[in-house]
Amino acid sequence: MNNTTKRIVALLAAIAAGTVPSGQVDAQPTVEAALTHQSRTAQVPLYLSGRRSIAVVKIGDHPPSPVVFDTGTSGNALDADYAAALKLEKDPDVEVEVVDGSTGKSFMAWQAKLPRATLGGVEMSEKVATVYPYKERDVVGIFGPSSFAGRLVLLEIGKGRLILRDKQPSAMPKRPGTPYLGTGSGGSLPAIAVELPGLTVPALLDSGNTSPL
Repeated sequence: MNNTTKRIVALLAAIAAGTVPSGQVDAQPTVEAALTHQSRTAQVPLYLSGRRSIAVVKIGDHPPSPVVFDTGTSGNALDADYAAALKLEKDPDVEVEVVDGSTGKSFMAWQAKLPRATLGGVEMSEKVATVYPYKERDVVGIFGPSSFAGRLVLLEIGKGRLILRDKQPSAMPKRPGTPYLGTGSGGSLPAIAVELPGLTVPALLDSGNTSPL
């Protein structure tokens, strides 16, 4: 068992025992002065497993489980077997078409309701997830920044955490940003400008992608 796995197992045990801290961010300075201390609210621990960022989800009274934290997704997803084991409620009024990012093929899935769902001990504002067969060895799904819709989400991979703030003027970065990519239901994904010789192109900031560009 490597150190990352040991840390995840320890966190899962702590969450299950109800001994995890409340998620308050420490007083250490972060990302220059782009975000003010006054608007800081909570943090979500992240763990690097291979080339993926891992967070811990807890749904209702069920045991906590590891999921990929993916900035390149516009919604949350859970493995079908995991959702069945938790007996999650299906929304009969919603049908979801999922496009496989690696093959471009689409397939139908269903939407589950997530009662009292938290990510890293912080309550999520998005209480639904798309359910389909997601067969990965050490995770049960994929969750992204939309879990905290309406809040400012700062990803600090180097410090292994997300910082969540109320979206208010004092909390917004002072430097110019890059417009989000995409439109419609699959849009609003974070991007950064990549400067090449004689050319500047927008690139998707995708923490869940493990393949070459």
